[in-house]
Amino acid sequence: MGAAGDAHRSCASGNAEVTLPHGTDVLCMIDAIPGDVPFAYFENRDGSSQLGIGVVEVVRFEAASLEAILERVSSGGSWIGGIRFDPENTPAPTTHDPWHAFGAAWFLRPAILIASDGGTTRMFVEPGNGALANRVLRALRESEQGYSREPGCDASWSTLGGEPAWQHAFDRAMDTIRRGELDKVVLARAWSSRVAPTTRFGSLLRSSARRTSSCFRYVLRPEPGSCFAGTTPELLARSTSNVFASEAVAGTMRSEHAAHLIEDDKNCREHAFVADSIDRVLHECGASRVLRGDPFVRAHGSLSHIVTSFEARGVASPQACIARLHPTPAVCGHPRRPALEFIREHEGIDRGFYSGLVGTIDGNVIELAVALRCALLDREEAIVYAGGGIVAGSDRASEALELEDKSAQWRNLLCSGARVESRLE
Repeated sequence: MGAAGDAHRSCASGNAEVTLPHGTDVLCMIDAIPGDVPFAYFENRDGSSQLGIGVVEVVRFEAASLEAILERVSSGGSWIGGIRFDPENTPAPTTHDPWHAFGAAWFLRPAILIASDGGTTRMFVEPGNGALANRVLRALRESEQGYSREPGCDASWSTLGGEPAWQHAFDRAMDTIRRGELDKVVLARAWSSRVAPTTRFGSLLRSSARRTSSCFRYVLRPEPGSCFAGTTPELLARSTSNVFASEAVAGTMRSEHAAHLIEDDKNCREHAFVADSIDRVLHECGASRVLRGDPFVRAHGSLSHIVTSFEARGVASPQACIARLHPTPAVCGHPRRPALEFIREHEGIDRGFYSGLVGTIDGNVIELAVALRCALLDREEAIVYAGGGIVAGSDRASEALELEDKSAQWRNLLCSGARVESRLE
């Protein structure tokens, strides 16, 4: 014990930087953040993470191009946040808009930054925010006493838009593909249920870590009662100095059948659209060298995916390249423009940040993942999202089952009453 107590004394002494004791649980700190304080969390695959608490500055767009958003956030400071799947097409406000707090993009430059490399955890406090830091640490110390609670939901999930609407969109997609107007389109679905308004996402992410690996974890809370969280297997862009990395992640099977995934024609064709698109964009963005790996299969809990990794050097503008990459055929379709128009016209739900981007930006040092395997909490309603690629030969029953599998992780987590663990255990 002693993590909160030791750090509390250091913050009270006025230090702007505090090294927290070894073993400090950043996910536990998420659940200790007072409910009225905005925060953003992003965890890399290697276990390193950044948790931003409180506000020095917020950037929130109503509607804008992806490149304009990235240029603004890259202009100075360290940011954690996310961007809509379709930031140029933000729906008009409605009476009940679960995405109302997020806009087309929401990025936080925090008053308190807690950074962990998987071993050492440091807290950086902006001048004038010592009281907030002490408030968070007191709440953490109380949470470390160990207790259980049952966030849970009523276990009754309803499909937004209804089953017939998705079936109709699937049939329209297949007709469009047969006419040669599209090679692939990704259709998303959403399920909703009631949950406790104080659902503890740190605990849920800790629970998800036992079930998934090789993923990014994230939570964004721009205002009380509005929270977006997930665990995604897909990196869109990592930019460091002169190196730009990306991934094609497309093609899905249950992990028990993964040995056959790399040989499955439908999944391999779906994956190829994504990999070839990324390869082309990297070259078009001026890369002097592009290393394209061989496709391989990577497990993400109960599901496995085909993955191709890319590393490029000499990309002229990371921001412009990301704007060219997103949305990839993995979450939109091919060709992009007609696929995007099809989604806007026929999908029937507001994706919001689902299949958009989440991550960190500090100048040209950028880490952005695709926001998949996720849930949105709006007051007492939880919405879980999933999507699947439709290509020639797709079967409606099989695609519906895949979406059920993809959404099962968060539906189960939200309904399981994930236990908040004691650090004494």
